[in-house]
Amino acid sequence: MASFSADLFGYDRYIPKASRVESIEIKPLGVNSYGYWGKGEERSGLKGEEKQLALSVIKESVEVKNNAETSSSEYYEKNSKFLFFSSVSKKEVMRGDIEVSTTFCMKNGNRKVRNYILRSKKAKELYNKLYATREFKKNIYALYTRDYNDIKEITWSGIETEYLNLTREEKKQFFDTYLSELDGLSYTDVQKTVPVGNIDISIGGTMGSENATQDTYYIYPSFKKTLAFLAQKGCAVNQTIDNLDISSIGVEGYDGNTGENIRYGITDKKRINKLKKKLVLQQMENVPGITVINGNMDIQVNYKNKNGENSIYCYSICTDDELQQLLKE
Repeated sequence: MASFSADLFGYDRYIPKASRVESIEIKPLGVNSYGYWGKGEERSGLKGEEKQLALSVIKESVEVKNNAETSSSEYYEKNSKFLFFSSVSKKEVMRGDIEVSTTFCMKNGNRKVRNYILRSKKAKELYNKLYATREFKKNIYALYTRDYNDIKEITWSGIETEYLNLTREEKKQFFDTYLSELDGLSYTDVQKTVPVGNIDISIGGTMGSENATQDTYYIYPSFKKTLAFLAQKGCAVNQTIDNLDISSIGVEGYDGNTGENIRYGITDKKRINKLKKKLVLQQMENVPGITVINGNMDIQVNYKNKNGENSIYCYSICTDDELQQLLKE
């Protein structure tokens, strides 16, 4: 066990020869996909120039790896149906590190999976280039393997939620539209843009049922056609934190400077208007790759609508010190 943990056998440093690799499948950590499902487009992985670039970045990163704690690894056999995914680390992303699960699809038919942390200066270059290709996104978003008829429930989640009851034709129109706009999403967009809301889908059964798989897809401000479709179906896509009739904001958290728990209750309209511009829905904290959200403090926004009082939970898009400065003004 000790020798494996210390990687004495070079397991974590394993990189196959390029001549033996047919293609490479790379997934960032924290992806919102559970693996293959449906009978849609096949995933062929990265080939040619993209494959060579990926191999060179992985090789460079592994060579500077100092100990087993900077990388983890898993191995899936030849006929593995599902692929490995990790969890997001904003600190690593912000300083330029990117952790990935890499599947080497060998020419002899084997599949070898390793996880690497890409510390190379080329890591951002790699992602910016790969994220522009549909083949790369097909390794992240299971919806690309689409059999829309397997999707049993669809729910819009923004400030408020809305269940979508779509016909087979409407499902195809909606998801085709969404994927066409997802194709144009850049890695810079993913890191720096907060989505408007998200779609939760249930595959193979209704939400919460034993045989169902749930998946989440985020809707970005640039997805104009997708948002227009949702609006036609009664989803309040234009409802934002900024245009809510907010009655109060409550903030709870831990002050790292003093070591004390803090609590604020804000009812003054001027302070509310200043603070709400720095808030995002708490559910956006799980967006893969995003680096702008600070989840250290829990923020409850109480607002009024036609049904009376409601609440949503938020995080901030500023540092702890910046947030506390806003709270004290």
